[in-house]
Amino acid sequence: MRSHSVFCVLIGWILWVVSFVVANGQALPATDSAAGVPAQIAAPAAAATANVHGHVTDQTGALIPGAAVTIANRDGVPVKTVTADASGSYEIRGIAPGAYYVQVSFAGFAPFQSQVISVAAGQIKRVDVSMAVQVEQQNVVVTDESPAVNVEAGGNANSVVIKGKDLDALSDDPDELSNELQALAGPSAGPNGGQIYIDGFTGGQLPPKSAIREIRINQNPFSAEYDRLGYGRIEILTKPGTDKLHGQVFAMGNYSGLNTGNPFVKNVPPYNRFQYNGTISGALSKKSSFFLSVEQRNNHDQQVYDFQPAAAGTCDFGYGVYSAGRCSGAEANPHNHITVSPRLDLQLSDKNTLTVRYQFYYDSESGDINSTQLPTQSI
Repeated sequence: MRSHSVFCVLIGWILWVVSFVVANGQALPATDSAAGVPAQIAAPAAAATANVHGHVTDQTGALIPGAAVTIANRDGVPVKTVTADASGSYEIRGIAPGAYYVQVSFAGFAPFQSQVISVAAGQIKRVDVSMAVQVEQQNVVVTDESPAVNVEAGGNANSVVIKGKDLDALSDDPDELSNELQALAGPSAGPNGGQIYIDGFTGGQLPPKSAIREIRINQNPFSAEYDRLGYGRIEILTKPGTDKLHGQVFAMGNYSGLNTGNPFVKNVPPYNRFQYNGTISGALSKKSSFFLSVEQRNNHDQQVYDFQPAAAGTCDFGYGVYSAGRCSGAEANPHNHITVSPRLDLQLSDKNTLTVRYQFYYDSESGDINSTQLPTQSI
């Protein structure tokens, strides 16, 4: 009977414990089997990662917001990258224990890389960064361009070589180009002005500027290969052919409707100036090339006359008028030029090249009179 009572008490105590656990939502703490006391609750597992934080400043201590901060492993491979906030601080969380570099970059500053830092599990490492202003290296080369003494015959101080951009700056009009070259050459030894050599020959027409490679003025003026000694010599070298097909065209003009009238003549015939130019060059074979330049200039000018005629009533032509015993008017003066300049180059050997150049020049003009001539006297 007594054992039955003990069994009932034990069953009641178990039911009370179960109801207590269900009511409080907690498990009964484990008890030591020997002493019957609750065992100690197991400690939480240690954190397995580490954090790195700090500030980014310049050499004066000023904060640098927006800097890119990177944690890289020992092999230089980036692991994590963050951006410094407005206060210049950064924090990189959750990196595995090990050895790392802290790398920082920002525009205008030299890249920064720290020494190797080691972090352990659960460690919070502080690494402050001070960046230096990036200095760009500049090299200044000082050259002396003052004239030097030269014993070569073609190295005289008065020689001028015009090519490239200097040649582009000269006039495209052949007449104006000739005047500019004569002015650069200065006084000549003879009475007829300076000599113009085109590819070593005289007597030809000045080629279009697009066909000119280089101009030499007063270079070696006393050379025995020329028929006249002294200054005032202009040597023009034309362009050879190219290895690939090249070409260019240009046109320019001036119309009388855009210009002012003549105060001495009421009726002026139309006048204008137009210039057209085209060049093409290329290779004919591995050892030969060609260059072709074609230019046309139409200079339609006017010649104004105003004089006392020998007999009254002779001004009965074109734009002329007769008043108070004087003849005055204008005569159209068209002047047309056409220039065709082909050139062939054949390489005979490494040191010898055969060059063949031909120039066709056509010139026509009418209405050329002076101020005291009648239009009927024009050529």
